[in-house]
Amino acid sequence: MSEAARDYTVRYPDSFKVVVPKSYACSGQQCRAADELLMSGPEGSITFVAQRHINPRALAVQSWYESLAHHALQPASETLIEFGGRQAVRRGPLVPAETVVMKDGKEVSRVVNLVHDETIFVPMNGTDVLTISVHSKSKEGDRTLREILNTLTFIATAGRRR
Repeated sequence: MSEAARDYTVRYPDSFKVVVPKSYACSGQQCRAADELLMSGPEGSITFVAQRHINPRALAVQSWYESLAHHALQPASETLIEFGGRQAVRRGPLVPAETVVMKDGKEVSRVVNLVHDETIFVPMNGTDVLTISVHSKSKEGDRTLREILNTLTFIATAGRRR
């Protein structure tokens, strides 16, 4: 087993490859380096994205999520869970997705389907949120990825924001 660390640690099998991409996140007219960690192996992949200062009012995770989603948690696809010792929102495994077809600026059709999307939103501190997206290739892969996620712990060291 190997271990990846940032503001959190997670253990993963040696068969998994970890990549820290050099990418940027832009909001308004400001861009900054994205804090991402991509982990992939034969069973599937997990993406960790630290969204810095995305919760500037330091809302509880459910209130923050609902304010961005513009709706209360939908029990069929969104649940409040305990994750990494913290309250988190889990979306998935199936969520409604809407496809709208426009022609000449007018809507000609709208279709709602269920799509696979397993994402966990967990606060790292008052204003930062860790978004974890899970992409399994099989039931066995699903079990392996869950085992990896169960190893996640947050690092609380002196000088770090909580």
